[in-house]
Formats: sequence, structure tokens, C-alpha cells
Amino acid sequence: MICNGIKDAEFIRLAMLSRKLGFNTVIVLESPREVETVIAVARELDMEPMLGVRVKLTHRISGNWAESSGDRSTFGMNTDQLVAVIDRLRAEGMLHCLMLQHSHLGSQVPDVNDIRKAVSEACRYFTELTGEGAPLSHLDLGGGMGVDYTGEKKANENSINYTLEEYCTNIVEMVGYAMDEAGVAHPVLTTESGRAVSATSSMLLFNVLEATLYDAPTAPAAEPGDHHTLSDLIAVGGYVTPKRLQECWNDATFYRDELRALFRRGQIDLRQMARAERVYLNLMARIRTLAGDSDEDSDVAAALAAEADIYSCNFSLFQSLPDVWAIDQIHPIAPLQMLDRMPERRAILSDITCDSDGKVDRFILGDGVSPSLPVHALPEDRPYYLGVFFVGAYQETLGDLHNLFGDTNVATIRLRGDGGFDLLHEQEGDTIEEVLTYVEYDPADCVAAFRKLVDEAISNGRLTAGERRGLMRAYRDSIEGYTYYE
Repeated sequence: MICNGIKDAEFIRLAMLSRKLGFNTVIVLESPREVETVIAVARELDMEPMLGVRVKLTHRISGNWAESSGDRSTFGMNTDQLVAVIDRLRAEGMLHCLMLQHSHLGSQVPDVNDIRKAVSEACRYFTELTGEGAPLSHLDLGGGMGVDYTGEKKANENSINYTLEEYCTNIVEMVGYAMDEAGVAHPVLTTESGRAVSATSSMLLFNVLEATLYDAPTAPAAEPGDHHTLSDLIAVGGYVTPKRLQECWNDATFYRDELRALFRRGQIDLRQMARAERVYLNLMARIRTLAGDSDEDSDVAAALAAEADIYSCNFSLFQSLPDVWAIDQIHPIAPLQMLDRMPERRAILSDITCDSDGKVDRFILGDGVSPSLPVHALPEDRPYYLGVFFVGAYQETLGDLHNLFGDTNVATIRLRGDGGFDLLHEQEGDTIEEVLTYVEYDPADCVAAFRKLVDEAISNGRLTAGERRGLMRAYRDSIEGYTYYE
């Protein structure tokens, strides 16, 4: 077990005592201050620890996590601090306890050549530390191996230009050559590629609750007394043809905006404005259909993508997809039903929270990143489910209680060779009362306070005894229920 991060005396004491149970627990020294704590606990217990040392590499990676690399990274020691620690351990007679070097390469490293350069630098420190008398036997290269979220196989923030096999081959090659040239025994290699190992093992599934559609199947006709701008908007429908799509788009958008301004100034009434919006949505539907059949009006098609439907979905972005909100991480998202039919609509996804940031509006498609997702019209007779993929590791542990949405229901399955699956484990998500306890509310106190309000309503004659029972039952059912839509 390799223990990274800042550690107090209590933690170090437990780590050292765990060796008596047969655990090989390595305490990675993160700073010169931590060395003094380890020495003090070792004296107290009269035990020798298994030690590692975290070295800051100067090479900076590219990508979203560039700041986690280089000599300005948060954890680890620079060269000067490293030499001071070596001298301190030697003076204390503990240099022989140092058996591991940890050099973190970064996170989601997009370019394999950055990995090569960082490994090369880590090897230089390893051979130099060995020359100083530290009996290093393990080289921990930390995280870094990325996930190709977009499938582009390119060195960018959401993709990588290497495979798992290439990653392993390059590390082994760089370490082998460096150790052979220095005459140092090959170390045991350790990596901490949690994202790459676990991301592909989890997915988030949710149903679409409803849709806000930005088109209309029909348009109202002109009426006597219509404002001339509304008549002009309706007239656009007479020349919606493949050759005039851009003109139609320009005219429809101009007249719609003018009508909204007229409404704000009180020059048209509510019903005329409602008819204007319906005419505009019908025009957008007709333009979208023709633009989808033509390659000549890509600018119009791109503009229409911003007019996508909004599908309201049963999840919390902040709880289950925090990377999407915090760093614009893109995850593959796809419908899980009607896969034998071409999607006929485009949508962005809105979550169940009341937060304006709770939406997904960047999607991976076969031809790149799009501001909308191809989806089907919502079926009337069954739920419509979407899946978000590669959400293991960080997505499952970074989520907080924003808007007081708790953990989702979880099912663990194993795929069988015959195409079926086995259900290994099922765990219900948080209830409302559990989430309330996380933020220091007592559910029992909530029920008692609500009962007091109900009893006062009976005393005042606003409720009957039968209504009281129904109201209390509804409150208890709610507080004991799931935090998401049921």
C-alpha cells in the first residue's frame, strides 16, 4: 500500500503499525517537514518504516491538468529539498528504509511523448538517488494514462494519441535503457492510472422526463388586423426552398426579433405574439429539414444547432458529472433505445436541479464535437433512456451535495460470453432524510416540526383528522424517498 499526500502523526503511526499485520505499507514523504514527523513516530514505536519519496519533475505536460505537473505542482519535493531529506535520513541512520521513488507524471496526459520525457527525467532522479546510497527498488510513476473520450486518437484535452499497449511499452523501454546505462538494477514499476483503469467500467443511465421543443408542425395563417411585421413573418413560409435557406433564416430571425420588441413596447398583444412564436418555430422546422438534406447550407445548419430542443433529464450534473461542469470534460452520450431508427431531433440536456449551469451542451459525434445531441422524439408509451459513458473514478467520487441531490441507485453487473449479464450487486441511492443528515438536519426533528404545523391546522379547523393522516403520510413518504424523480 502506497500512502501519498500530507500525513499527520496519527496516520503515520497506523501505517507503521500495519506492518505487524503483514501489510507492506509505504509512507511516501511529501516534504522535509513530514520527514521529521516520521522520524519522531519511528523513535516512539521503535520501528523502521518503509519509505518512499515524492520528487517533483520539471517537465510540464499538456492538457487540462498541466498545472499538476512541473516544478510548480502541488505535491512533492524539488531537488534541493530532496538532497536535504537524503542527508537527514542518512544522519538518522534511516536511509536504508527508502525503497520507493514516486514521480507523478500528471493526469489525462494527451501526448505520449510527454510521458516519455517525464519518465526519462524520473529515471535520472532514480539513478542519482541510488548513487546516494538509497536502496530504491520501486519506481512509482503515478497517474497520467488518459482515456480517449472522443475517439479522435489525437493529443488534445479530450483524447489521447496512444494506446494502453503503447503506454506500457514506452515506459518499460525508457526505464530499461536508463537503468542499463547507469548500471542500476531494474525497479518494480508501479502506476496509479485510476482514470484509465476504471473510467470505462461505469456509466450513468437516466430517463428523459420531458422535452421543450423548438419547432412547430403547423403555422397559423394571417388574420385581419395583424401587425404588418407579423404578416411579413408569415409570408416567409412562401419561399422556404433549398436555394433560399439563408435568406429565410435571416428574414425569420429579423421579423421575430422585431415582433418581440413590439410586444415589449405594447404595440402588439399577447395573442399576436403567441402566433408569431408559433410561425417562427414552424419556419425553423422547415428550414432544419431542408438544411439537413443539403450540403450547401452548412452555416444555416450550424445556426440551427443553437435552436436545439431541451430534454429535461432525471440526473444532477453536479452530483454525477462534476467534471462536465467544472472543466468542460466531454463524455460520450448516446440514446439506449430505438437504435434501429435514425434520430430525428437534436437536443441539449438539462438536469433536474434548478441551477442554470445544470446542462450539457457539448457532445461527441462521429464528425467531431457538436453543440447538440441527435435524439429521438420522446415515445408516449415508455420511458426514453440516455447513457453517459466513461464516468468511473472521478465522477463517482467528486460529486457533492449541490442542490441536495444524493448518490444515485447503483447496479453492478458482469457481462457473460453468451451476451447476457449477471447482476452482482444492487445498492439504493440516498434518501432525502439521509441527505438532510449530511447537512446537519435531524429528520426526526423535521417530522416533529411538520407534525406541529399539521396539529395547529387541525386546531384552527383548516384540516380534518383524515386529511391530517394523509398529509403526515405524504411527508414521511417524501422524506424517506429517493432524491431524484420517481
